[in-house]
Amino acid sequence: MKPASGTNSTLGSQFFSLSFLRKRESRATGAVLAALGLRFRGGDEEEKAKIGLIRSIRIMLFAATVLFVGVASAQTGPLHVENAWARATPGRSEIGAAYVTIQSPTGDRLVAVSTPVAKKAELHTMEMSGMVMKMRPIEGIDIPAGQPVTLSPGGMHIMLIGLKQPLRAGQSFPLTLSFEKAGKRTVNVAIAKAGAAGPTPAATQH
Repeated sequence: MKPASGTNSTLGSQFFSLSFLRKRESRATGAVLAALGLRFRGGDEEEKAKIGLIRSIRIMLFAATVLFVGVASAQTGPLHVENAWARATPGRSEIGAAYVTIQSPTGDRLVAVSTPVAKKAELHTMEMSGMVMKMRPIEGIDIPAGQPVTLSPGGMHIMLIGLKQPLRAGQSFPLTLSFEKAGKRTVNVAIAKAGAAGPTPAATQH
């Protein structure tokens, strides 16, 4: 199986980082020795001690390099959109809703949504106004780094306005989400039965 281009890019950047940093290893080792105030005059025992100390320093530097590259790679991983689902709608209804879970290793913001099954798609939220639950449109949804954000019934959701045909259980439709940093992500929305509380096992993950 041919690896994904994104994987090649990530591995390439990791190997480059390791190679680049290891080329500077000797300089770093010398700097550490100087900082410790260590000087060796060339005797056999002193030379052995110097070699042992340098090896220890190199091991520590290499371990720190691997940790740094791993953390950097994790922080630049892809944004994920999963558990995309919607409820089936009555035959003549022109209004529907879709729900997803979004997670990103870095902070981002969902700013727009679109789908070919509706004339318009908007980001909405539900909130209490006195004793009445009201729905209102919102301009965007913040995605904190490393924290999943779930759009669900009774909370933030994607409103589908002007459905071109009913949403039927067992079917699916494409939905495109636009993010400030990650760009566009298109997912397949699985349609569950009317009144469902969550996604079906067929909900596609991306």
